[in-house]
Amino acid sequence: METKLVDWMACFQNTPPYFQALCRDSNSRMNLLVEGRWCPISEIIGKIKWHAGFEKIVSCNDSSQVWFYLPPKGVVRYDRYHYNELTKVTQLERDDHKKLQEHAAQFWQHYEEVDAGQEKKCVLQIMTTKYKDDEGWLTANYTSTTTFEHVTFRLVDPMGQVFSFGLQLENEEFKQLEGFFSYFKAGKAYLAAPDFEEPLNFHTKRVTSLSLTEERMMRIIDFVKAKNKTGIHFTRLHTNCAFVARELLQIIGAPTKPEPLSLIQCVVRALPYPFDSALSGICRAANAIFSFISFVAPPIGYFLGKIATVFMNGVVVASFGGTLSTNSFPPIIGTVSDLFDESISEIHTHFSVSDWQKKQATTKYYNWDGAIKMNGLIP
Repeated sequence: METKLVDWMACFQNTPPYFQALCRDSNSRMNLLVEGRWCPISEIIGKIKWHAGFEKIVSCNDSSQVWFYLPPKGVVRYDRYHYNELTKVTQLERDDHKKLQEHAAQFWQHYEEVDAGQEKKCVLQIMTTKYKDDEGWLTANYTSTTTFEHVTFRLVDPMGQVFSFGLQLENEEFKQLEGFFSYFKAGKAYLAAPDFEEPLNFHTKRVTSLSLTEERMMRIIDFVKAKNKTGIHFTRLHTNCAFVARELLQIIGAPTKPEPLSLIQCVVRALPYPFDSALSGICRAANAIFSFISFVAPPIGYFLGKIATVFMNGVVVASFGGTLSTNSFPPIIGTVSDLFDESISEIHTHFSVSDWQKKQATTKYYNWDGAIKMNGLIP
Protein backbone atom coordinates (compact mmCIF):
# COMPACT_ATOMS: atom_id res chain seq x y z
CA MET A 1 0.00 0.00 0.00
CA GLU A 2 2.80 2.40 0.89
CA THR A 3 4.41 2.06 -2.54
CA LYS A 4 1.19 2.57 -4.50
CA LEU A 5 0.07 5.51 -2.40
CA VAL A 6 3.48 7.19 -2.27
CA ASP A 7 3.89 6.96 -6.05
CA TRP A 8 0.62 8.83 -6.64
CA MET A 9 1.45 11.35 -3.92
CA ALA A 10 4.85 11.99 -5.49
CA CYS A 11 3.28 12.29 -8.95
CA PHE A 12 0.98 15.13 -7.93
CA GLN A 13 3.48 16.71 -5.54
CA ASN A 14 6.02 17.06 -8.39
CA THR A 15 3.44 18.35 -10.89
CA PRO A 16 2.47 22.05 -10.79
CA PRO A 17 0.93 23.44 -8.62
CA TYR A 18 2.77 20.92 -6.41
CA PHE A 19 0.12 19.62 -4.00
CA GLN A 20 1.55 18.71 -0.60
CA ALA A 21 0.42 15.35 0.76
CA LEU A 22 2.51 15.00 3.93
CA CYS A 23 3.56 17.31 6.77
CA ARG A 24 4.77 17.15 10.36
CA ASP A 25 2.67 18.53 13.19
CA SER A 26 3.86 20.37 16.31
CA ASN A 27 4.62 16.99 17.92
CA SER A 28 6.83 15.98 14.94
CA ARG A 29 4.31 13.35 13.95
CA MET A 30 3.96 12.69 10.22
CA ASN A 31 0.50 13.65 8.98
CA LEU A 32 -1.31 12.62 5.81
CA LEU A 33 -3.96 14.71 4.06
CA VAL A 34 -7.22 12.74 4.26
CA GLU A 35 -10.51 14.13 2.94
CA GLY A 36 -9.18 17.68 3.26
CA ARG A 37 -7.75 17.49 6.79
CA TRP A 38 -4.39 16.46 8.24
CA CYS A 39 -4.42 13.15 10.10
CA PRO A 40 -1.58 11.30 11.86
CA ILE A 41 -0.43 8.39 9.70
CA SER A 42 -0.60 6.09 12.73
CA GLU A 43 -4.33 6.82 12.89
CA ILE A 44 -4.91 6.17 9.18
CA ILE A 45 -3.05 2.86 9.04
CA GLY A 46 -5.70 1.24 11.19
CA LYS A 47 -8.53 2.39 8.91
CA ILE A 48 -7.34 1.54 5.40
CA LYS A 49 -5.29 -1.29 3.87
CA TRP A 50 -4.00 -2.59 0.56
CA HIS A 51 -6.24 -5.29 -0.95
CA ALA A 52 -3.94 -7.51 -3.02
CA GLY A 53 -6.83 -9.19 -4.87
CA PHE A 54 -8.42 -5.92 -5.98
CA GLU A 55 -5.10 -4.02 -6.15
CA LYS A 56 -6.88 -1.14 -4.45
CA ILE A 57 -6.75 0.64 -1.11
CA VAL A 58 -9.89 -0.24 0.86
CA SER A 59 -11.38 0.30 4.31
CA CYS A 60 -10.22 -2.27 6.85
CA ASN A 61 -13.80 -3.06 7.89
CA ASP A 62 -15.40 -2.81 4.43
CA SER A 63 -13.52 -3.84 1.28
CA SER A 64 -16.23 -2.30 -0.91
CA GLN A 65 -15.12 1.18 0.23
CA VAL A 66 -12.26 2.13 -2.07
CA TRP A 67 -9.79 4.93 -1.35
CA PHE A 68 -7.41 6.83 -3.58
CA TYR A 69 -5.14 9.87 -3.45
CA LEU A 70 -6.61 12.85 -5.33
CA PRO A 71 -5.52 16.47 -4.86
CA PRO A 72 -6.43 18.83 -3.37
CA LYS A 73 -8.19 16.79 -0.64
CA GLY A 74 -5.64 13.99 -0.41
CA VAL A 75 -6.79 10.45 0.33
CA VAL A 76 -10.53 10.26 -0.43
CA ARG A 77 -13.17 7.65 -1.12
CA TYR A 78 -12.81 7.16 -4.83
CA ASP A 79 -12.59 4.22 -7.21
CA ARG A 80 -10.60 4.86 -10.39
CA TYR A 81 -12.75 2.36 -12.32
CA HIS A 82 -16.21 3.19 -11.05
CA TYR A 83 -17.18 6.85 -10.81
CA ASN A 84 -20.06 9.12 -11.72
CA GLU A 85 -18.03 12.15 -12.80
CA LEU A 86 -14.60 12.49 -14.35
CA THR A 87 -12.54 14.12 -11.58
CA LYS A 88 -9.77 16.66 -12.12
CA VAL A 89 -6.31 15.64 -10.92
CA THR A 90 -4.47 18.95 -11.07
CA GLN A 91 -4.77 22.60 -12.06
CA LEU A 92 -2.44 24.30 -14.52
CA GLU A 93 -1.04 27.68 -13.63
CA ARG A 94 -2.07 30.51 -15.94
CA ASP A 95 1.18 30.83 -17.92
CA ASP A 96 1.55 27.05 -18.32
CA HIS A 97 -2.06 26.76 -19.46
CA LYS A 98 -1.58 29.46 -22.09
CA LYS A 99 1.62 27.82 -23.31
CA LEU A 100 -0.16 24.49 -23.71
CA GLN A 101 -3.11 26.07 -25.54
CA GLU A 102 -0.81 27.82 -28.02
CA HIS A 103 1.13 24.62 -28.62
CA ALA A 104 -2.01 22.49 -29.14
CA ALA A 105 -3.46 25.04 -31.58
CA GLN A 106 -0.55 24.38 -33.96
CA PHE A 107 -2.07 20.98 -34.76
CA TRP A 108 -4.65 22.64 -37.03
CA GLN A 109 -2.03 24.53 -39.04
CA HIS A 110 -1.42 21.34 -41.00
CA TYR A 111 -5.04 20.28 -41.59
CA GLU A 112 -8.36 21.75 -42.58
CA GLU A 113 -9.60 23.09 -39.27
CA VAL A 114 -12.71 21.59 -37.71
CA ASP A 115 -15.04 24.09 -36.00
CA ALA A 116 -13.19 26.92 -37.73
CA GLY A 117 -13.82 30.32 -36.18
CA GLN A 118 -14.82 28.83 -32.82
CA GLU A 119 -12.67 29.22 -29.72
CA LYS A 120 -10.65 26.13 -28.92
CA LYS A 121 -9.68 26.69 -25.30
CA CYS A 122 -9.60 22.98 -24.41
CA VAL A 123 -6.83 20.46 -25.08
CA LEU A 124 -6.76 16.71 -25.69
CA GLN A 125 -3.43 14.97 -25.10
CA ILE A 126 -2.71 11.49 -26.44
CA MET A 127 0.35 9.87 -24.88
CA THR A 128 2.23 6.64 -25.58
CA THR A 129 5.08 5.36 -23.43
CA LYS A 130 8.24 3.55 -24.46
CA TYR A 131 9.83 1.47 -21.72
CA LYS A 132 12.70 -0.18 -23.56
CA ASP A 133 15.50 1.38 -25.59
CA ASP A 134 16.37 -0.77 -28.58
CA GLU A 135 17.75 0.99 -31.64
CA GLY A 136 19.71 -1.96 -33.03
CA TRP A 137 19.39 -2.52 -36.78
CA LEU A 138 18.27 -6.13 -36.47
CA THR A 139 15.83 -5.85 -33.56
CA ALA A 140 14.56 -2.24 -33.43
CA ASN A 141 11.47 -2.81 -35.61
CA TYR A 142 10.68 -6.11 -33.93
CA THR A 143 10.94 -4.59 -30.44
CA SER A 144 8.77 -1.56 -31.23
CA THR A 145 6.17 -3.82 -32.87
CA THR A 146 5.93 -6.55 -30.25
CA THR A 147 6.61 -4.64 -27.00
CA PHE A 148 3.30 -3.46 -25.58
CA GLU A 149 2.80 0.28 -25.12
CA HIS A 150 -0.21 1.74 -23.37
CA VAL A 151 -2.08 4.87 -24.51
CA THR A 152 -2.93 7.55 -21.94
CA PHE A 153 -5.42 10.39 -22.45
CA ARG A 154 -5.62 13.81 -20.82
CA LEU A 155 -8.16 16.61 -21.12
CA VAL A 156 -7.56 20.21 -20.10
CA ASP A 157 -10.63 22.45 -19.78
CA PRO A 158 -10.84 26.24 -20.36
CA MET A 159 -9.98 26.88 -16.69
CA GLY A 160 -6.82 24.78 -16.85
CA GLN A 161 -8.25 21.84 -14.92
CA VAL A 162 -6.61 18.57 -15.96
CA PHE A 163 -8.29 15.16 -16.30
CA SER A 164 -6.45 11.90 -16.93
CA PHE A 165 -7.84 8.51 -18.00
CA GLY A 166 -6.99 5.35 -19.89
CA LEU A 167 -8.38 1.91 -20.70
CA GLN A 168 -7.62 -0.64 -17.98
CA LEU A 169 -8.83 -4.02 -16.75
CA GLU A 170 -9.51 -4.49 -13.07
CA ASN A 171 -7.09 -6.93 -11.47
CA GLU A 172 -9.54 -9.86 -11.26
CA GLU A 173 -10.43 -9.43 -14.94
CA PHE A 174 -6.80 -9.01 -15.95
CA LYS A 175 -5.83 -12.31 -14.35
CA GLN A 176 -8.51 -14.12 -16.38
CA LEU A 177 -6.86 -12.84 -19.57
CA GLU A 178 -3.39 -14.05 -18.60
CA GLY A 179 -1.78 -17.23 -19.83
CA PHE A 180 -1.13 -18.99 -23.11
CA PHE A 181 -4.65 -18.38 -24.44
CA SER A 182 -4.74 -14.68 -23.52
CA TYR A 183 -5.20 -13.53 -27.12
CA PHE A 184 -8.24 -15.79 -27.47
CA LYS A 185 -10.06 -14.07 -24.63
CA ALA A 186 -12.24 -11.01 -24.27
CA GLY A 187 -12.74 -9.07 -21.05
CA LYS A 188 -14.43 -6.04 -19.54
CA ALA A 189 -12.31 -2.90 -19.25
CA TYR A 190 -12.98 0.58 -17.92
CA LEU A 191 -11.66 4.06 -18.64
CA ALA A 192 -9.88 4.31 -15.31
CA ALA A 193 -9.19 7.84 -14.06
CA PRO A 194 -6.48 8.90 -13.53
CA ASP A 195 -4.56 6.59 -15.83
CA PHE A 196 -2.26 4.07 -14.15
CA GLU A 197 0.82 5.13 -16.16
CA GLU A 198 0.95 8.69 -14.80
CA PRO A 199 3.28 7.86 -11.85
CA LEU A 200 5.37 5.15 -13.57
CA ASN A 201 8.95 5.60 -14.72
CA PHE A 202 9.70 5.11 -18.42
CA HIS A 203 12.26 5.54 -21.17
CA THR A 204 10.44 7.97 -23.50
CA LYS A 205 6.97 9.49 -23.60
CA ARG A 206 5.39 10.79 -26.80
CA VAL A 207 2.72 13.42 -26.11
CA THR A 208 0.51 14.78 -28.89
CA SER A 209 -1.65 17.81 -28.08
CA LEU A 210 -4.74 18.97 -30.00
CA SER A 211 -6.92 22.00 -29.30
CA LEU A 212 -10.71 21.60 -29.30
CA THR A 213 -13.86 23.45 -28.38
CA GLU A 214 -15.48 23.07 -24.98
CA GLU A 215 -18.48 21.42 -26.64
CA ARG A 216 -16.21 18.74 -28.15
CA MET A 217 -14.51 18.22 -24.79
CA MET A 218 -17.89 17.66 -23.14
CA ARG A 219 -18.67 15.03 -25.77
CA ILE A 220 -15.52 13.17 -24.78
CA ILE A 221 -16.44 13.37 -21.09
CA ASP A 222 -19.95 12.08 -21.86
CA PHE A 223 -18.39 9.25 -23.91
CA VAL A 224 -16.12 8.27 -21.00
CA LYS A 225 -18.96 8.28 -18.47
CA ALA A 226 -21.30 6.33 -20.77
CA LYS A 227 -18.69 3.65 -21.52
CA ASN A 228 -17.87 3.24 -17.86
CA LYS A 229 -21.45 2.42 -16.94
CA THR A 230 -21.32 -0.90 -18.79
CA GLY A 231 -17.61 -1.38 -19.36
CA ILE A 232 -15.82 -1.77 -22.68
CA HIS A 233 -15.57 -5.08 -24.54
CA PHE A 234 -11.80 -5.52 -24.42
CA THR A 235 -9.76 -7.66 -26.81
CA ARG A 236 -6.00 -7.33 -27.16
CA LEU A 237 -5.92 -6.50 -30.85
CA HIS A 238 -9.35 -5.03 -31.56
CA THR A 239 -11.05 -3.00 -28.83
CA ASN A 240 -8.10 -1.74 -26.83
CA CYS A 241 -6.52 1.60 -25.90
CA ALA A 242 -5.48 2.21 -29.53
CA PHE A 243 -9.12 1.75 -30.55
CA VAL A 244 -10.14 4.31 -27.89
CA ALA A 245 -7.66 6.79 -29.39
CA ARG A 246 -9.45 6.52 -32.75
CA GLU A 247 -12.82 6.96 -31.05
CA LEU A 248 -11.74 10.14 -29.26
CA LEU A 249 -10.22 11.63 -32.40
CA GLN A 250 -13.46 10.84 -34.21
CA ILE A 251 -15.42 12.69 -31.52
CA ILE A 252 -13.35 15.85 -31.87
CA GLY A 253 -13.57 15.69 -35.67
CA ALA A 254 -9.84 15.22 -36.25
CA PRO A 255 -9.06 14.82 -39.98
CA THR A 256 -6.35 12.26 -39.24
CA LYS A 257 -6.41 9.15 -37.05
CA PRO A 258 -4.24 6.07 -36.38
CA GLU A 259 -5.20 3.53 -39.04
CA PRO A 260 -5.99 -0.10 -38.22
CA LEU A 261 -3.60 -2.59 -39.81
CA SER A 262 -3.89 -6.02 -41.34
CA LEU A 263 -2.03 -8.98 -39.86
CA ILE A 264 0.33 -8.90 -42.86
CA GLN A 265 1.14 -5.23 -42.25
CA CYS A 266 1.95 -6.01 -38.61
CA VAL A 267 4.32 -8.80 -39.63
CA VAL A 268 6.01 -6.60 -42.25
CA ARG A 269 6.55 -3.82 -39.71
CA ALA A 270 8.45 -6.18 -37.40
CA LEU A 271 11.06 -6.99 -40.06
CA PRO A 272 14.44 -5.19 -40.08
CA TYR A 273 15.27 -2.65 -42.77
CA PRO A 274 15.42 -3.07 -45.80
CA PHE A 275 13.30 -6.24 -45.67
CA ASP A 276 10.32 -4.34 -44.26
CA SER A 277 10.39 -1.87 -47.17
CA ALA A 278 10.85 -4.62 -49.79
CA LEU A 279 7.98 -6.75 -48.52
CA SER A 280 5.79 -3.68 -48.09
CA GLY A 281 6.40 -2.89 -51.77
CA ILE A 282 5.37 -6.41 -52.76
CA CYS A 283 2.16 -6.05 -50.75
CA ARG A 284 1.36 -2.73 -52.44
CA ALA A 285 1.92 -4.36 -55.84
CA ALA A 286 -0.42 -7.22 -54.91
CA ASN A 287 -3.07 -4.71 -53.82
CA ALA A 288 -2.70 -2.86 -57.13
CA ILE A 289 -3.23 -6.10 -59.07
CA PHE A 290 -6.31 -6.92 -57.02
CA SER A 291 -7.69 -3.39 -57.55
CA PHE A 292 -7.17 -3.78 -61.30
CA ILE A 293 -9.03 -7.11 -61.31
CA SER A 294 -11.88 -5.55 -59.33
CA PHE A 295 -12.05 -2.70 -61.84
CA VAL A 296 -12.13 -4.78 -65.04
CA ALA A 297 -14.11 -7.72 -63.59
CA PRO A 298 -16.12 -6.60 -60.53
CA PRO A 299 -17.79 -10.00 -59.86
CA ILE A 300 -14.43 -11.78 -59.78
CA GLY A 301 -12.94 -9.06 -57.63
CA TYR A 302 -15.88 -9.28 -55.21
CA PHE A 303 -15.60 -13.08 -55.01
CA LEU A 304 -11.83 -12.99 -54.42
CA GLY A 305 -12.30 -10.25 -51.84
CA LYS A 306 -14.76 -12.34 -49.83
CA ILE A 307 -12.45 -15.36 -49.94
CA ALA A 308 -9.57 -13.19 -48.70
CA THR A 309 -11.77 -11.74 -45.93
CA VAL A 310 -12.85 -15.16 -44.64
CA PHE A 311 -9.25 -16.41 -44.75
CA MET A 312 -7.81 -13.40 -42.90
CA ASN A 313 -10.60 -13.42 -40.33
CA GLY A 314 -9.93 -17.08 -39.69
CA VAL A 315 -6.20 -16.48 -39.28
CA VAL A 316 -6.65 -13.48 -36.98
CA VAL A 317 -9.25 -15.13 -34.76
CA ALA A 318 -7.39 -18.44 -34.65
CA SER A 319 -4.20 -16.61 -33.66
CA PHE A 320 -5.37 -13.67 -31.60
CA GLY A 321 -9.12 -14.16 -31.46
CA GLY A 322 -11.00 -12.76 -28.52
CA THR A 323 -13.21 -15.82 -29.08
CA LEU A 324 -13.54 -16.77 -25.42
CA SER A 325 -15.54 -14.20 -23.51
CA THR A 326 -14.99 -13.85 -19.75
CA ASN A 327 -18.29 -12.01 -19.24
CA SER A 328 -21.58 -11.14 -20.93
CA PHE A 329 -19.89 -9.65 -24.00
CA PRO A 330 -20.20 -11.81 -27.13
CA PRO A 331 -17.15 -13.30 -28.89
CA ILE A 332 -15.79 -11.51 -31.97
CA ILE A 333 -17.15 -14.14 -34.36
CA GLY A 334 -20.48 -15.39 -33.12
CA THR A 335 -22.23 -16.20 -36.41
CA VAL A 336 -21.26 -17.35 -39.90
CA SER A 337 -22.01 -13.89 -41.31
CA ASP A 338 -19.33 -12.44 -39.02
CA LEU A 339 -16.73 -14.28 -41.08
CA PHE A 340 -17.44 -11.89 -43.95
CA ASP A 341 -17.03 -8.74 -41.82
CA GLU A 342 -13.83 -7.03 -43.04
CA SER A 343 -13.44 -5.02 -39.82
CA ILE A 344 -12.67 -8.21 -37.85
CA SER A 345 -9.28 -8.63 -39.51
CA GLU A 346 -8.43 -4.97 -38.83
CA ILE A 347 -5.98 -4.82 -35.94
CA HIS A 348 -5.67 -1.80 -33.65
CA THR A 349 -2.18 -1.63 -32.19
CA HIS A 350 -0.11 0.64 -29.99
CA PHE A 351 2.37 1.22 -32.82
CA SER A 352 -0.38 2.49 -35.11
CA VAL A 353 -0.84 5.26 -32.52
CA SER A 354 2.89 5.96 -32.06
CA ASP A 355 3.45 5.94 -35.85
CA TRP A 356 0.58 8.43 -36.16
CA GLN A 357 2.11 10.61 -33.44
CA LYS A 358 5.42 10.83 -35.30
CA LYS A 359 3.61 12.57 -38.17
CA GLN A 360 1.99 15.27 -36.01
CA ALA A 361 3.59 18.70 -35.52
CA THR A 362 2.39 18.92 -31.91
CA THR A 363 4.02 15.68 -30.74
CA LYS A 364 6.79 16.19 -28.20
CA TYR A 365 9.16 13.64 -26.72
CA TYR A 366 10.21 13.42 -23.08
CA ASN A 367 12.90 11.21 -21.56
CA TRP A 368 12.77 10.00 -17.98
CA ASP A 369 14.48 12.53 -15.72
CA GLY A 370 14.11 10.59 -12.49
CA ALA A 371 11.10 12.56 -11.18
CA ILE A 372 7.69 10.94 -10.71
CA LYS A 373 5.25 13.47 -12.18
CA MET A 374 2.72 14.03 -14.98
CA ASN A 375 5.41 14.19 -17.66
CA GLY A 376 4.71 16.12 -20.85
CA LEU A 377 1.71 17.97 -19.49
CA ILE A 378 3.38 21.32 -20.14
CA PRO A 379 5.24 21.55 -23.50
